[in-house]
Amino acid sequence: MDTGMSAVTPLGQRQPLCRKLEQTGPAIDRWDLLDLVKTNRIELGIGEREIAVLSAHLTVMPKGSLIPGALNISYMEVEKILLRANCMGDRRFRRGEVTLADAGLVVRKLSPNKRRFPLRVGGKIIDAYGIDINPLLDRVADLKMMRDARLLREEQQNLLRTKISSRIRAIRDNFNLSISEMVESFEAFAVEVRKISRRKSTGTEEMIALLDRVIAFEADLMSPPCPSRSDDGNTPGSAYLSDRNAADAGQSVRHNESYLKELIKDIPKPSVARSPAKEEIKPDTCGHRKPKSHLEFHPGRIRALWSSTSNLNEMYPEAPGNERQLYNLLHEYSSYFRLGQETFARSLAILGWECLLVAMDYLAEKIQSIQSPRAYFQSMLKSFESGQRIAGGRVSPAGLTALSTAV
Repeated sequence: MDTGMSAVTPLGQRQPLCRKLEQTGPAIDRWDLLDLVKTNRIELGIGEREIAVLSAHLTVMPKGSLIPGALNISYMEVEKILLRANCMGDRRFRRGEVTLADAGLVVRKLSPNKRRFPLRVGGKIIDAYGIDINPLLDRVADLKMMRDARLLREEQQNLLRTKISSRIRAIRDNFNLSISEMVESFEAFAVEVRKISRRKSTGTEEMIALLDRVIAFEADLMSPPCPSRSDDGNTPGSAYLSDRNAADAGQSVRHNESYLKELIKDIPKPSVARSPAKEEIKPDTCGHRKPKSHLEFHPGRIRALWSSTSNLNEMYPEAPGNERQLYNLLHEYSSYFRLGQETFARSLAILGWECLLVAMDYLAEKIQSIQSPRAYFQSMLKSFESGQRIAGGRVSPAGLTALSTAV
């Protein structure tokens, strides 16, 4: 009798009994797939429970790589698969499956009575009720892109975190924070930066903004203040310069010039007999005439020396026009070698503007072969004080000891 039904559509079913299985993507190892899920667990909104549940289902998949579009259904009974999930509780295991389904990683395809079992025809499994992981396999490309983007963000954040830490360490090494207010301000700032940089929720944009704050903080220490004069002619100073007098108003660098004056004052000055008539015309070893004091500023001499340097002139093409500009440039340049505030101030007091300029340029030439620039520069100062030539013979104490008594 003709019932009007096809042999492959019994009971009037409109879909064929056998599923059409077609490969929809490249095969992938199951454990590589699990690693992708672990890497993107935060973006996927899953936790350890869901990962353990997914791992248990992957263990019952057929041997070999998983092929997207194939019959990738885990139909083992829950009571048995719990052993593969570290003996997780029944209810907790099922809640983990629901979370995986809500995340779009699996499909819970259960029978009407909530059972899981395969469907066979002629002894061959053609379909099954259980947990279908094909949705996860279809998202492999997206998961790889998410992983690469995450790794890139982590690398950028680690790089920024390293830069921030290095900047903080450089500030601590390069600046003599001897004033209590500066120490407290810097330490509070360093603690705040450290907390923000180590916070897991700090993103790349926040790290970039934090690095900008550190750079601005460092620039604020290195740069002179920009005060405005009051009606009485005095310049309101920083909290770090509360002890300066009116003669220093507008002429001191925030964190070091008053300190520099104290160092210069404490450095012993040799007493050498000299002729007053020849005092102003004695030549120095840099090829120019010596001023009365090695700390006097002569724009013409500085411009001539500046143009003869190789490294300083390359970094700062325009020669400083006054004592303040020269001080700031040399101080900034010394920070690249991590000489420290005290070493820089002492070198200026001993060598003076012009010979210090030549010595700094020489130090830059030798920087690639010097393991510790600060120790090397301090040894140059000791040699200079003992009467030896330094900076490859370009700087000599000859004539300087006699002139330094005028300081």
